[in-house]
Amino acid sequence: LNSTDSTTIYFQNINQKEIENIIKLKSNINIFKWGRVNKEDWNANWKPFFKKKIINNKVEIIPSWEKSDLDSNKIIIKINPGMAFGTGHHETTEMMIKAMLEFHKDNMSVLDLGTGSGILSILAYKLKSKKILAVDNDAEIKNNFNENMKLNNSEAELKIRNCLDMKEFNFDLILANINKSVLTKFLPIIKDN
Repeated sequence: LNSTDSTTIYFQNINQKEIENIIKLKSNINIFKWGRVNKEDWNANWKPFFKKKIINNKVEIIPSWEKSDLDSNKIIIKINPGMAFGTGHHETTEMMIKAMLEFHKDNMSVLDLGTGSGILSILAYKLKSKKILAVDNDAEIKNNFNENMKLNNSEAELKIRNCLDMKEFNFDLILANINKSVLTKFLPIIKDN
């Protein structure tokens, strides 16, 4: 190591002397600089960077803390992203919304795989779907999904499960905004059912 190399490590509620002894024993590091990190609301700190997004001049996605334009002729979707994926700003979510605007018809049944924040299920509801099943393998999205449904006066059934374990695919439209490696395993399953 040269004198400009450094590493920053964060600990919570630790014994400083014990950590120094372990590091000295397991490495050639002998110089330590300790400091405190003030507790911050990291979830709130990124809010200034989440701006409204308009897709195809038909869908407007706005942060939950902003007021919507009541005179807008666009479909308004309010999102409180929390820790779940799906603000409309990611390219794959935008592509899914564009595809929905092109292919969705009234009274379709919709399966939303990898629902995350619920943004695609909300759009399906606002496009007048008759049935919406939202699926995600991460139970951590549940509160955020339900909150976003309420924000948009929308409804969808949510199931926390692995899409690779599913057997029933009797839907008019299947949305799969999921990882490519999962998608390549999922496609043969849907083809066989």
